[in-house]
Amino acid sequence: MGSPGSHLQNWRPGDDDAAELLTQKIADAIRDGKSERQIAKLLNVPRSWIWRVKKLAAIPEGLVERLLDARVGYKALLYIARCFADGDDPPLEPEYCPHCGHLLRTRNLRGINRAIDVVSKWEEDGRPGAAAVSPAADSDLDEGKPPR
Repeated sequence: MGSPGSHLQNWRPGDDDAAELLTQKIADAIRDGKSERQIAKLLNVPRSWIWRVKKLAAIPEGLVERLLDARVGYKALLYIARCFADGDDPPLEPEYCPHCGHLLRTRNLRGINRAIDVVSKWEEDGRPGAAAVSPAADSDLDEGKPPR
């Protein structure tokens, strides 16, 4: 083939380990305690996506399956996730008229009510598929609260 500096190709392209390198960078960032902002930048996703995923991870596995089977919407899923993650029912999000202050609507109350019904039925059935003690329930026990 050609000598160095010539226009003839005398090399093969190297392995492209970009995916492996990215995986290693993410693992290093998590190990080093980097911020969610920096991890989101490495993953090329918005930070709000990481917040939502962390909230959704609070829903027990057996309940997630029931909610998805009931075709509960994404916002209702987040509502239920916030209930499990924070321990309290988050407020429903009312929308008011900017001119007179009259209540226009409460955001998708029907979908949230359906999700609450699924959760109630799941609890009546004895919480099948849930872990024995969730981390949130663990902290409740430390504070003297009854488990949820």
